[in-house]
Amino acid sequence: MAPWMAAVHLLLTVVLAALAALQWGRSPQGRLRWDGEQWWWADAPVPRLRCVLDAQAVVLLALELGARRPVWLWLERRQGPATAWRALRRALVHAGHADPRTPEPAHEALP
Repeated sequence: MAPWMAAVHLLLTVVLAALAALQWGRSPQGRLRWDGEQWWWADAPVPRLRCVLDAQAVVLLALELGARRPVWLWLERRQGPATAWRALRRALVHAGHADPRTPEPAHEALP
């Protein structure tokens, strides 16, 4: 590789790392809470929560809080009781299902 290409590569790496660090510093801070009926983020109700990725030990969530862009949360299983992590994942699955008291719309059979 030519020396100037290595310098450009290094410069791009430094710039991208700096941008990533700035974004990380602006990461949302708050507490995600499930009260049995709906999700709460920083003491505000979450109208819609999407589980984008569930990889057992990590979960990527998109909190849709109205007209604003979604708040992205990367949750990781770390130290602490495993039961708390499993309970969180069960609540995410439960919240993703429709209310069982609401009847499903009828679908016509395809020929």
